[in-house]
Amino acid sequence: MVINLPPWFFDDSVPSSKQESLILILIKTFGVCLLGTFCLTAYSPVVNLAAFALIILAFLNTLVKRDHFSLLIQLFFANHYVFGNDKGGVFNIAALIALCIYGLSGPVFKTSSSFPRMFGGLFFVLLAFQLLSVTANMHAGLVAKFGGLMGFLGISALIYQFSKVSIQKSDFIRFIHVLFFFTAFELIVSLNQKYGFIGLQTPFLPVESGVEYELDIFRCMGTFINFEAYAEYSLSVIALLLPGILSGSFRNISKKFYYMTVGIVIMSFMAMILTVTRSSLFMLPFVMLFILMSQYKRVKLKAVLPFVLILFVGIAINSRVKIFDISSFIERSQEMKIKNLSDVTSGNEINRGGLFAYAFEKIQRSKGLIGAGYFTNPDDYNTVHFDTPKPEIGDYHNLYLSITVFWGIPGAVAFVLIFLMSIYHGIRARRTANISPFDADLLLGFNTLFIFFLVNQYKIIFLRESNYTVVILLLLVMYRGLIRKVTSPDLKVIIN
Repeated sequence: MVINLPPWFFDDSVPSSKQESLILILIKTFGVCLLGTFCLTAYSPVVNLAAFALIILAFLNTLVKRDHFSLLIQLFFANHYVFGNDKGGVFNIAALIALCIYGLSGPVFKTSSSFPRMFGGLFFVLLAFQLLSVTANMHAGLVAKFGGLMGFLGISALIYQFSKVSIQKSDFIRFIHVLFFFTAFELIVSLNQKYGFIGLQTPFLPVESGVEYELDIFRCMGTFINFEAYAEYSLSVIALLLPGILSGSFRNISKKFYYMTVGIVIMSFMAMILTVTRSSLFMLPFVMLFILMSQYKRVKLKAVLPFVLILFVGIAINSRVKIFDISSFIERSQEMKIKNLSDVTSGNEINRGGLFAYAFEKIQRSKGLIGAGYFTNPDDYNTVHFDTPKPEIGDYHNLYLSITVFWGIPGAVAFVLIFLMSIYHGIRARRTANISPFDADLLLGFNTLFIFFLVNQYKIIFLRESNYTVVILLLLVMYRGLIRKVTSPDLKVIIN
C-alpha cells in the first residue's frame, strides 16, 4: 500500500533532488538541538512530545526534498548533545521515525549501501552475539534486555540507511562549512564552562557543575559533557582537514574555504587544550608526522604559511592573556613514570591499571566466548561492567576490553574488522588513478582519523554514550561514501 505524505507541511513542488542552502542547514541544525533541550524530563510530557514531534517534522522536511546528506549533517551535529542517551538518543529515534514515515511513500534511498557485502556477515555475527549475550545476562531484567536489543538494532538500522546516501564533493564542502560554525559554537560553550561569561543555565549551553577533577584542574567538556570524547573528536577533526590544508587543495576551492578549514583546525586545537586531555594532545605530533610522510611531495609552503602565522600570533596573544593554560598538562603528567611499553599496556601509568585487571577477570568468567550485551541505559551499561548499577567508574576506558565484555571475542573481532577493513579500503582507494587532489586529501584525512582513533580507543570507549557512538559511525558512513565515490566503475584502481 502506498501512502502519500500530507502536503500541508512539505513543499511538493521541490525537484526530486535539491540541496538545502547552508543557512537553512544551520538553522535546522541549531533549531533541532534547541528543541532537544525541551525533550528533557525537566519539562512536562506535553512539552516533550511537542518538541519531539517538531524534530521529526524538521527531519521529514529534509527527506521530502531528498537532500539526504543534509539530514546526515543535521543528525551528526545534533548528536554532539547527549539528550536521550539512555534510550538511544532523542535525535536518533526521531530520525528513525522520520525515515519510517517517509518510507511509507516509497523507497527512501535509491542507491545501495556503501558498505561491502562482507560487512553484512560481520553485522550478522554482531547481532547474533548481542542477542546471545543479552539473553544470557543474569543481571538484566526483561525490560532492560529488550531495551538493549532495540537500542542496538535501532542504531544499526540508522547507520545502514545512511550508508545508502550518495555523497559528492559539494556535500563534503557543505559539511565542512557547517563544521566551521559548530566548532566555533563548541569553543564558545567550552570557554563559557571555564569562565562563565554568558551567565545562562541552560542545556543548550551546558555548564557541568559538581564534578571532581584530578588535581582540581578544570576540564572543559563542550556539548559532549565528556572531556575525553571532546578531545578525541577535536583531534579527529584536525586529522581530517590537515591534508587538504597542507597540500593546498582546499585553497583551490576558494580562499574563504581554505581559511575556514584553517580556523577549524586552530579552534579544535584550542578545544584540546581546554579539555586538558594528555593522550589526544600527545598524539597530535604523530598525526602531523603521519600526514607529512604520506604526502610530503604535495605539501605547499604557500598553503602552510598563513596557518603557521595564525598559530604563532595566537601563542603570542595567549602568552600575555592567559586563556589557554598549557601548564595544566605538565601538572597532570608529573606523576606519570612510564619507563617501558608495559607501563602503558597494563594501564598502571594511565590511570587504568585496576580497571584493566577487572576487565580481564570479567572476560575470564565466560572464557571470552560470550559477553553480557551492549546497553544504552547507564545503569544497565554499568552493571555489565561492574555488576552494580552505580560504580565509581562506569567502564574500563578501553574499547577492546569493553567490546569483549559486550559480545565475547567473536563479536569483538567482528566489530573491529569493520573499521580495519574500511581503513584498508581507504588506503587502496587513495591509489586510484585520476583521483582528484580534493578526494585524495580527504581520503588521507579519513585514513589518518580512523587509524589514530583506533589507537586512542585503547584508553577510551566511544560506545559508552549512544549519541557519540552515532557521531563516530556517521563519520564512518562518510568515509565509506567517499571510498565508493572514488572507486566507482569508471575509475581504475592501481594495485601494487
